[in-house]
Amino acid sequence: MPTRPVAERAAALLLSAWGASGTPLAGWDEALRPRSFAEAYAIQDAVTSARGAWGGWKVGAPSAEATPLCAPLYSLGLVRSPGVLPDKDYRSRGMEAEVAFTFARALPPKASPYSREEVLDALGSAHAGLEIVESRYAEPARLDPWAAVADSQGHRGYVVGPGLRDWRHLDVWALPVTLLVNGEVAVQRVGGNTSGDGFRLLVWLANHGSVRLGGLRAGDVVTTGSTTGLTVVPPGSVVQARFEGLGEAALRFTP
Repeated sequence: MPTRPVAERAAALLLSAWGASGTPLAGWDEALRPRSFAEAYAIQDAVTSARGAWGGWKVGAPSAEATPLCAPLYSLGLVRSPGVLPDKDYRSRGMEAEVAFTFARALPPKASPYSREEVLDALGSAHAGLEIVESRYAEPARLDPWAAVADSQGHRGYVVGPGLRDWRHLDVWALPVTLLVNGEVAVQRVGGNTSGDGFRLLVWLANHGSVRLGGLRAGDVVTTGSTTGLTVVPPGSVVQARFEGLGEAALRFTP
């Protein structure tokens, strides 16, 4: 794991690349480049410390067998649907339709792991969501997993749709989903979450991913990974994520 000064120097570079006024990073100096997930999360934590409060987590996995990856949802970028955000603050506008949950009860760290049933019992409402993705790297497609984790998996903001408390009758991982951009269908599919059973992500987050920041808190929003892949939208776009039976999250970018 890097020393705290090294992690803070790496975090400062990522923060300098944040938003429309930042300059994307071409790559890492060898002295700062993360070489393990432990080093990547140390840098991510230093970014979180600088960004301030967080209102939840993003968690996902590229396959049903892969170990999940996570990052905080920073409070500064967490908005309720229908959201309105200024174009001038964004260099790129990557959009992903996702299923999110709000925790009704806290799950603080404890000696024995939380069971799947305990984690599910702590959930309150389910939501349609839109993640805003904006990498701090000039060529994010060339990233290794450690560099991506250090950059909070490209997280920039999140739009939370209205909560549905009576969600347990839904097969939330097999819902028809439509991502619309300016009223036109950009992506339409059934299911689409690469992690398979998304509830395993929540169990992992409760027992591992969130522990370093004190565990899950009542009121935390946790989003479970893209169902539609990444769609980059132009300035001035209106974006909607619609999940059949769950609802909609909507966002408009304005001049």
